Amino acid sequence: MSKKRIQKRIKARRPRLKNWLFDRNLLMYLVIPSFLFVLALSMLGRQETQPKIVAKHPIESLLGKIESGDLPIEPLQVIYSDYHGFHGGIEISVNGEYELSRKSLGVKLAPQSESVTPQSMKHLLQLLLKHQVWLQISSEQPAKVDETRARLTIIYDEQRVELWEWFNEMERNNRLLEIKNFMIGMTSQH
Repeated sequence: MSKKRIQKRIKARRPRLKNWLFDRNLLMYLVIPSFLFVLALSMLGRQETQPKIVAKHPIESLLGKIESGDLPIEPLQVIYSDYHGFHGGIEISVNGEYELSRKSLGVKLAPQSESVTPQSMKHLLQLLLKHQVWLQISSEQPAKVDETRARLTIIYDEQRVELWEWFNEMERNNRLLEIKNFMIGMTSQH
């Protein structure tokens, strides 16, 4: 057999590629059913539901009422702390009597016990509402080496909420960091 004849036989045995896009059998038995299956699956998760009315957290309601003047501010206490016995840190406490106290270890801030202005307390309330301090956003996980938590505690009478962030995430989150920096500067504002 000649070489040309062998090549012809090989070509004849190869299946010819059809244009699969316009192949009627492929469209009818594979593409259309697959499309309908995917469409049906996507619609299973889309059930029309009424939006749920979520009740406000008690601290959110209290902070809003204090800010608007509907509740007295005196029982309020806000405490920020990133204090750690080994690493040091700072603890700042402000109460509804317009008194601020702070202590630090390893941080160059003198211990203080001073009064603050009503305007700075109102601004602190606005910051607490802005950052939704009743919501915990940092996830629970084992601490990394040399990692500590910064905590913010808000107390009003019997109501109490505490949230925390990993100290290493504070700059990225900019929640507790903004509140901490404002609380540090509260005494120098009057």
